Amino acid sequence: MKILSYLIAIILILGLTPIQPVSAADVGDLVSCPDISSVYYLASDGNRWVFPNEATFYTWYTDFDDIVEITCEELAGYSIGDLVTYRPGTRLVKIQSIPKVYAVEPGGVLRWIVTQNQAEDLYGVDWADRIDDIPDGFWSSYTEGNALPANEYATGTILRSAVSDRYFYVRSDDSLGGVNEARLDPIRESYAIEVPADYIDDLIGEEVGDEEWGQVEIPEQEAVVEDLTEDEEQQVVEAIEEAEAEDEAMDVELLEEEEEELVVDEEMEVEIAEVEEGPACWQQSCFSLGDLNGDCSLSAQDVLLLTNALNINETDSCYDVNQDGSVSPIDSLTLINNINLGVTCPAECVPQPVGLGEICGTGAEIECETGLICNTVSDDPEAEGICEEENTWHSRAVNVETDHPYANNASETFTITVVGAGEIKAYFSEFETETYYDTVWLTANPIMSWSGIREPFWTPAVSGDTISIELESDSFVNEQGFVINEVEYFR
Repeated sequence: MKILSYLIAIILILGLTPIQPVSAADVGDLVSCPDISSVYYLASDGNRWVFPNEATFYTWYTDFDDIVEITCEELAGYSIGDLVTYRPGTRLVKIQSIPKVYAVEPGGVLRWIVTQNQAEDLYGVDWADRIDDIPDGFWSSYTEGNALPANEYATGTILRSAVSDRYFYVRSDDSLGGVNEARLDPIRESYAIEVPADYIDDLIGEEVGDEEWGQVEIPEQEAVVEDLTEDEEQQVVEAIEEAEAEDEAMDVELLEEEEEELVVDEEMEVEIAEVEEGPACWQQSCFSLGDLNGDCSLSAQDVLLLTNALNINETDSCYDVNQDGSVSPIDSLTLINNINLGVTCPAECVPQPVGLGEICGTGAEIECETGLICNTVSDDPEAEGICEEENTWHSRAVNVETDHPYANNASETFTITVVGAGEIKAYFSEFETETYYDTVWLTANPIMSWSGIREPFWTPAVSGDTISIELESDSFVNEQGFVINEVEYFR
């Protein structure tokens, strides 16, 4: 199964599964129309909901066999709804920016699994194989509920008795509903968790009905987060304390490793100081006042550099702020006094603004003349840029490309940022992927995708200062990929 990480609408591979056009669709249908390749879910709220990626789709369906093709006019009559969330009882989810793993409940409610031990107790030693990373942009479709207490399964989980091989559905009140085998689909069956018979016997209730089993659940209202009982609160507190203790032990270990790496003999430290700090001090005209970092101002950073120099018995006259022929604590007092008195560097030390087409930016410590802006093609705030006119389209050469050929099962994101741009578009000078199966996506508004062999072309302009291009490939056949050698942006 190939996973397309940031696919905004699931691609239907036309020709593999013939679809007969019909005139109408019902709630619960997967629909498409002849002029587009996207597939939507018709929800009970009257909107067509979008599967954010293929991984989400395959928690609900095993294939595209049940697509209903309607006219594009009829499809346009349905407003776009929200994103479909992961099916409860299947995968665990997380995002890269937050070190937490969650189980998903109906309506996209997330339940934090607090510790690794808890995850192993609930899902077995292979629990990590269930985890999918959700792109940050899709996270807002979910609602975070309470942390999951120890030994409690999330609502929607499917359990299987180790004795009878019967299946049961975990309800929101923690009771279990028997599942008719005719109702059990291959997806939920594959994610069922085997539990002891006595666990089942203690919680079993009425059989699960149609409404409870449901189709693609969508959040029709804000999730209600219920208060935990005292026992549940205590379980969560203990689990969090256990997790914090594990993190603290790891931090101590990392700190010890870092301290070992920082043990450098005095001679080496002096050598590093001479190379990294000495020349920088001598190459600008304000060093004699104590501007040791060369930024044409006196600040706490200069005091820190001088303190470090004193700690390693530095003798370089660059640090002799009071010009008495030696580097001593008196130099530190002199520098601090200069700062307190508001002493400034001479005008010739401060870089003057530069004109159109010249290098600028924080990295170069140079500003542009009035009426010009400093544009960079980088998300690094320290990067250099070029002075350009405001409120017009600009062009900049870039070098963004895949491996040639790209790998099988690739899932790569290529990001180009022009700081401060209002719109941006990219130029594909070369483009070749396996038709239908390997896809390049523009993950913005408008959402676009391309595959096959194409002549050089521009993407549509997208709002903002960043454009993201994603490559997703399957496990067979790989072509040469693409090259982006230019961007245009409006600022």
